[in-house]
Amino acid sequence: NPSITITSGWADERSIMRRCTMVGADMGGTWASPWLVIEEGIVHSYDFLYDIEDLIDNGAIDLTYGTDDSRLTIFWSWQAHVHWQNQMPISDTVVTVANMVGNVSKGTTGPDGYVRQTWKVILTEVANGDETDFNFLPLVFWVNVSGIRSIIPVIEVTAPLLVDIPVVDLTPPYLEVDQGWSVSTNVTELNLTGTAFDLQSGLAFMEFANMSGEYSRVPIDPDTGRFSAHLDLNLGYQTVILRAYDNVGNRVAKQVLVHYSTAAPYIFIDEPLNGSWVNSIMTFVVGQTELNTTVEAQGRIQVAEDGFFRILVYLSEGPNLVRINVTSLAGNHNNITIMVYLDTIAPNLLVTYPPNSPYPTSQTGELIRGLAEFGAAVFINSVSITVEEDGTFANGVSLQQGAKRYMIRAVDLAGNTNEVEVVFLLDSVPPTMVVLVDGEDATRYTGEGVLRTSQASVTISVSTEEGAYLEVDGQSLQLDGREGSLEYNLSKGMNAIMVYVQDEAGNFQEFGPIMVDVDRTPPVIDLPAPPDTTEEVRLTLRGRTEPNVTLSVNGAPISVDREGFFQKNFLLNEGTNRLVIVVEDRYGQITTMTYDITMTPPKPQPMNTTPSSLPYMLAITAVIILVEAIVLNVWWKRRRARAEGEMEEGKREEDGQHHPSMVVQWTPGDGGIHNWDDLERVLDR
Repeated sequence: NPSITITSGWADERSIMRRCTMVGADMGGTWASPWLVIEEGIVHSYDFLYDIEDLIDNGAIDLTYGTDDSRLTIFWSWQAHVHWQNQMPISDTVVTVANMVGNVSKGTTGPDGYVRQTWKVILTEVANGDETDFNFLPLVFWVNVSGIRSIIPVIEVTAPLLVDIPVVDLTPPYLEVDQGWSVSTNVTELNLTGTAFDLQSGLAFMEFANMSGEYSRVPIDPDTGRFSAHLDLNLGYQTVILRAYDNVGNRVAKQVLVHYSTAAPYIFIDEPLNGSWVNSIMTFVVGQTELNTTVEAQGRIQVAEDGFFRILVYLSEGPNLVRINVTSLAGNHNNITIMVYLDTIAPNLLVTYPPNSPYPTSQTGELIRGLAEFGAAVFINSVSITVEEDGTFANGVSLQQGAKRYMIRAVDLAGNTNEVEVVFLLDSVPPTMVVLVDGEDATRYTGEGVLRTSQASVTISVSTEEGAYLEVDGQSLQLDGREGSLEYNLSKGMNAIMVYVQDEAGNFQEFGPIMVDVDRTPPVIDLPAPPDTTEEVRLTLRGRTEPNVTLSVNGAPISVDREGFFQKNFLLNEGTNRLVIVVEDRYGQITTMTYDITMTPPKPQPMNTTPSSLPYMLAITAVIILVEAIVLNVWWKRRRARAEGEMEEGKREEDGQHHPSMVVQWTPGDGGIHNWDDLERVLDR
């Protein structure tokens, strides 16, 4: 029969197993010839696997000798037990077995964690009796349970093939609480909800306890892993422990800090304070409250994680009521309302003194006065000064020669500022000026000098500092740059004109008085009218006019004494002689008199033969003239000596003023000198 079935051991897979006696594997040595030649055979091994390779190599079994297509099909069985590290069986898990040549066998564990599987292997012997290598061993068994792999190698098989495959799970279950690990509430009962599961060995159970109480089991939905733990709370803080276990004993524990409080959370506002002023429409409200409290203002929400909050609010011009609401984690509420004033307008600031800037002054100390908005602070060059309740302020400042700047700054309650700069110009030097009267230096007419005129007015011209204030006898005079002039109306008699100038710093100087004597009446001449016709060759004019006048006849000056008397002899020419008498007083007034005198010489008389007395008369006249000259010379020397002595004494007594000397030139018989009185008048004049 070409097909032979050889059964070794028990075919019914009973637990009674013994050594196979058919092959005689216990006999030592090498077979001289095989005891069994198999052309094509099938071997079933239900309990264990013999080392077929060794039997063939030792010659106990031989495939068809000398052929290349002899086949030996072997069916052998293996058994595996898959379990967790605590011996709990793992069901519905695929066990994979593979050898070195890539043959693979798989089986799925049952409820008890066991799997039994038969493996078919076709073996072919290499011809010519070469050594056979079937590569059955080593074998590798492995499983993958929810990502945990366990690999077991099998090096040799000498007993029934039962492979124990333990799977080790060291991962604790997953546990998460919906409310987080810190819970605050204001009710006495609390349900902690969450999810718990284990993807490896599976979740066994879950329990919870208040730290001061016993543990209680928590029901878990096996499909979703959701749980709910009910707690009864006491006021204050309490710790709740949640623990979950998997099927191999791994555990996870979580602590939940529960705060039960019915008290409203505190709230403090650091800025802006109630009733404060700000100058920005966007303002931050900054304050403090309990940790993790929710803060709300104008619909904006912020969580005070560290107990501090800074939340933006928008304001409108004027008063604003800002309400800040806080809600603690426990759900308790509190709020506070503050009044905030928005003012974006700069404060009013008025400097009343100095009235203008730059402000010239001659004082080394000045006062800055002004008015500021109610409640505003005032600073002068960053130094705070006192402000009265009505907003007025005054502060003294010290000046030095030149310009000094001061910045006056007002700051209102909202922080808005307004600034005004004040500049003082310290000038303590009086202004200089030059005064002219009708184009002449006015200093000539001050003191003892007098300007005499008959005009109705004089022109006063002044040159002084630019911007100065000028007055002439109380009349304001507008300057054109540095120059100014005024037509000053004169009154009859003596006029005293004062000139006053004051610079912008208040320094002033006075000039004068300028003395102007006005006389508009022409001088009077008291002169007997000379005859219209005469036979005399010599004509004597004697008369009187005002003192201190200038008199001339036909342009020739005639002396006038201090009482106004004058006398002059004239030689007439034959025919008509015109005498023009002009008198001009010190005020420029002129009186003119004109006389026409006709001189007709007498007719010649017959020669008188009587001895003439003319030589005697000429001799007497010469003697008289000589005596007069001698007397006048003596008197003149005395007069001159006395005058020089008075001048020297005046020089010593007075302050060095120089009085000009006077030289009188006189010709006997000239100027109407006929006696000592006439001579005295001439010398005095």
